[in-house]
Amino acid sequence: MATKPINECQQYWLDHLKRTAANVDSIVDYAKAQKLKPIDLYAGKTRLIKLGQLRGKRHSKSLQLNGNSQGHLHRAGSYLRHLITELAKAISIEDIEALLPHRVG
Repeated sequence: MATKPINECQQYWLDHLKRTAANVDSIVDYAKAQKLKPIDLYAGKTRLIKLGQLRGKRHSKSLQLNGNSQGHLHRAGSYLRHLITELAKAISIEDIEALLPHRVG
């Protein structure tokens, strides 16, 4: 995407966003330290992405989890695997076929 020229205000937000990336701070932490509103930084970021000054990330790739969240997801995944295994032991193929819609033809 070709970049469009930016104005002074947009340059202000671009400079702040570059500093957050350089310091590896979250936008929220950086905003608090600079006495800015996080929503203003996010709005500036969105506008700069639309102008082609910043690269946007796909939602699935931009999700970042802290260690605690990763632990919860790991436990949830383990629990789901356990449930599926127990369910597979409890039902027969005939039970599964009875639940599936019958093919016409």
